[in-house]
Amino acid sequence: MAKAPRSTSKSTTADSPEAGKKRALVIVESPAKAKTINKYLGSNYIVKSSVGH
Repeated sequence: MAKAPRSTSKSTTADSPEAGKKRALVIVESPAKAKTINKYLGSNYIVKSSVGH
């Protein structure tokens, strides 16, 4: 049986509203963790929470 071709995944960067810069997306489990991690990583990252397991 032939294997299905692999799809190429897109980079985990998101467009920044400012000056066309790219920022990396980080997904964490809880909103509290997202807020804390966002403080450490700074403006080069977008930190979002998945709100669940």
